[in-house]
Amino acid sequence: MSLSSLDFKARRRNLVERVNEELRQHFIQGDEHSKRFICRQALLGIWQDESRLHTLLGPNSISPQDIRRVQRECVAILSILTYIRAIKTIGRFHAILYTDEINDTNLPLQDGEIRQLLSLEPELFFLFNDYQWAFCPAEIHCDRDPPLQLIDARRRLPFLSTPKLIGSGGFGVVELVKVAPRYLKLSRGADFEYPYKVACKRFEGVRKLQDFETELANLQNLKSSLTNQAHILQHLTTISHGPQYYILFPYAELGDLDQFLLDGAGLYDFRQRFPLIAPHSTPDNYKPLLYQCWALASALDWLHNGIKIKTRDIKCAHMDLKPDNILIMKDSSSTVGKWVISDFGISVAEHDRHSRAHALSIRDLYREVTIDRLAVPQLGTYQPPEGIHMKGDSIETEGAGRRSDVWSFGCVFSEVLAWAIGRRREVEEFAYSRARRGQKDAFWEEITPNTRSPGKKEFRLCDAVARWLNDLQNQRYSTDPVVRLWAQKLAREILIVSKADRPSAAKLEKIVGGLYNACEMLTTCDMQESGLPLLQRYEPPELVVTPACGTGISPDISSPSLSTTGTRSGSSTFSQPPTPSTPVDPTYGHTVLPHSSSGILAAAISRSKVQDTVPVAMIYTNRIEIIQISISHSGSHACRTKLLRDEWRSGSVGVAIEGRYFAAWGDCKKSMKRRVYIGDTTSDPMSMLPSDIGFISSVAISAQGILALVCDKEILLRSQTSQFETQCLFSERELDQTFTQAIFNDQGSMLFAWAIGSRQESLYVWRIEENNPSSLCHVVHYSLARGHQPTTIIPYNFHSGCILARHDRKDYLAVSLSKGSTGLPGIERHNEHLKITIGCLLRDEWLLGLTVPGIVRSDVRLMKYAVTWADDQNQLSQPARSLCKMPKVCKDALSMQAYKDGTMIAVVVCTKNNISVVKLSDTP
Repeated sequence: MSLSSLDFKARRRNLVERVNEELRQHFIQGDEHSKRFICRQALLGIWQDESRLHTLLGPNSISPQDIRRVQRECVAILSILTYIRAIKTIGRFHAILYTDEINDTNLPLQDGEIRQLLSLEPELFFLFNDYQWAFCPAEIHCDRDPPLQLIDARRRLPFLSTPKLIGSGGFGVVELVKVAPRYLKLSRGADFEYPYKVACKRFEGVRKLQDFETELANLQNLKSSLTNQAHILQHLTTISHGPQYYILFPYAELGDLDQFLLDGAGLYDFRQRFPLIAPHSTPDNYKPLLYQCWALASALDWLHNGIKIKTRDIKCAHMDLKPDNILIMKDSSSTVGKWVISDFGISVAEHDRHSRAHALSIRDLYREVTIDRLAVPQLGTYQPPEGIHMKGDSIETEGAGRRSDVWSFGCVFSEVLAWAIGRRREVEEFAYSRARRGQKDAFWEEITPNTRSPGKKEFRLCDAVARWLNDLQNQRYSTDPVVRLWAQKLAREILIVSKADRPSAAKLEKIVGGLYNACEMLTTCDMQESGLPLLQRYEPPELVVTPACGTGISPDISSPSLSTTGTRSGSSTFSQPPTPSTPVDPTYGHTVLPHSSSGILAAAISRSKVQDTVPVAMIYTNRIEIIQISISHSGSHACRTKLLRDEWRSGSVGVAIEGRYFAAWGDCKKSMKRRVYIGDTTSDPMSMLPSDIGFISSVAISAQGILALVCDKEILLRSQTSQFETQCLFSERELDQTFTQAIFNDQGSMLFAWAIGSRQESLYVWRIEENNPSSLCHVVHYSLARGHQPTTIIPYNFHSGCILARHDRKDYLAVSLSKGSTGLPGIERHNEHLKITIGCLLRDEWLLGLTVPGIVRSDVRLMKYAVTWADDQNQLSQPARSLCKMPKVCKDALSMQAYKDGTMIAVVVCTKNNISVVKLSDTP
């Protein structure tokens, strides 16, 4: 063999290795073999250099036409051969172009085609068959035909990253996914040059393919008509991929109406997402809001009366209309976006009432409900009262139909009015006024009829709603003609309790359209010249805290629980915001907020703020309460309550909260079973952890929604927000230790845990990365001291370390992890004895704590200890500095946290009786 031939083969092998390295770098979801794929655009980029093809396919000369043909038709097959190092086959690839007639459009190749291609290297058959799926990810077609795209389970879906959970329902989960560029094909082959976001509803193992296809035929018929209504959400396509079924929808980047009415609900910056909306309530918002409401009424009318499929007239009812199910799409012509109805539990019936109606459902492909069937009695915020009656101890319902949607629309329309005049505060206060202890937050209420008929029930518009609408018409907004007319239409024409007297959707569209036209006239004409009063801006009252001297503390006044559902429409309840009492000994400002103190078992305060509020979680014997504390105004926002299945017994209850996410755990009084609830402060219902985990002593949660379940000998990591793979963390094998506590740092990047054994107690620290296995980075062993007391970890956020606290003994130790782990048998703890019983860190610089009353001093004071750093070590400096006097009730503090607020420091203390908020000057 000539030297030139050897040199050419060496260059070819070197090129194969370089190309393989580039291929590995371009793999998407490369850590999971069954999902790994590479985009065609990446392959075109790798082979755009013609010299590479000359080197790989030589040594014989190749014409420019053949080079361009390989680049156009064969980059995927050539890449697979390169990746499996099929050198002999690559050597005859030029001949394959003309004899075998195999190109990229044939992928995935059948067994016979692979054997024909690899005739010189049959031993590579299985490698080619396994890897070819990564080089031909499926294209997603949104054409009407065929209605269901069947994709081989081995073929990869072109999702650029792990789907992000954005919602869930009774039969499926909704995830946000990004489809790779040019892999989502619209009608006529149009595609996208950039990644395309879609909402993907996923079903798995729920019904057989045959049943799925039966429902799918109806779904596709419905889509054919849905294209005629711009404010009904259309699905893009449906996919069958192995055992899973998918429905793809356009992604609503502006969220939903529920979040909008709560000014973002802490999920996003409202001003950034809706920059053209005035920062305060203003009549300029009336027109765009009314136009979108008119569009929704028009969509309801079409849904009820406008669907025609071939020769049939189809009548639908949504039956679950609420702000959560109204999505907001981007629309440059609207300051409030484009509102569309989504998440259908649609009932469909033909005009022929004697034949069986076919149920068409976008919300759940296999849930079949007709207009004639009995509706499930969901007594939620936006559900109508009709048909509810008692039979023995159970609730039954008569048929619920299209007029029920009109009632639900009226409820939503009322809340839009509340937002228009007072933004989030007015929406929440409107909810508070509607609710009653032990009842749902409905817009109607039950009354006792003047009849002796057993079981008969009568209803009327909720008194609070009637008074609110009357107030808007006659007193509070007497100078605002748009608000007055809006409230009048709701009270007299839309929120009609009797279903028979309620307007149809067609009539509803005319009512709302007429209101929009009136608004346009009233806001564009010269009101002074026309004799009409000017529209008046409404500003909700701010909570003002006025510092005052004195030591008086308001009594423990519990606000009544107010019921609602969902984010405001699920199974939770509202509580009236407490009224601040007189401040005590303020340095800048001090507020005491009473809460429902009866039966409180545990409390926790989030270290992370959600916008300008601090979430606080409190556990009672029969409920969980979440209160949002305003740092800027030292007042609370809505209190959200979750009723427990049965009462918890004291002594075994705990709670953790961080940002939006919280967890609560405890033993039930009757069953003595351990229950763990996890939740999101902005949505309901809370889910309960599976029962197969075993005994859980405590739970830690991060601001990213990652859970650390402390199960004595191990810690389980799970996530509520992504497909974070469950991981088990253990103490060192040679030690028989039991975990007693786990806690994340503020950023959620580190997990600290404390474990105790017969001779050692140890600090374990893991690094947490969502897409990678957690790694143990630090272990510090301490010799077990006499008279052992429980240790609490207070993590640093920016530095590597923490504070170890024994609150009962007032012992504290600053720990730096810069020097790495320690070995056995363990080092001795040299604690600092501080005169505080509870403490928290502020910016890793100060340890703040509360003193307890003693013989010499009977008051409770807020103390500050500096955390000093030198030579990779840190310590707590004494003496402490007294910052301010606190109410005496703070001696029984359950939880405490501190926050930087501009040039001030805010300290929040939760006790069994109240929540104290003190603001201090940020001085050394």
